[in-house]
Amino acid sequence: ALADGRFRAGYIEWDFRPAITARRVIIAHSGNYAELLGGTYGLETGMTFKAYPGCPHTAEGCVAFFDNLPNYGGIDHLPSKSPFDGNPVF
Repeated sequence: ALADGRFRAGYIEWDFRPAITARRVIIAHSGNYAELLGGTYGLETGMTFKAYPGCPHTAEGCVAFFDNLPNYGGIDHLPSKSPFDGNPVF
């Protein structure tokens, strides 16, 4: 029921064997389809799994999706240039 892309950067998990839970990162999501990083070994048709939405890593997303701005740890206005990127001119 979530918008396309809302599960991107989230993950799914399923019980693989007793006491083993498999997890895979969702790298793309559209409708009822998701592209996973790492494959689906052990996930069979008809199995139950849990899907967790991803975080857009923005203050706006933190408020809109999780209503949790006090715990937002990002720095929205950090410049894209860095003195540690290999370029001696900063």
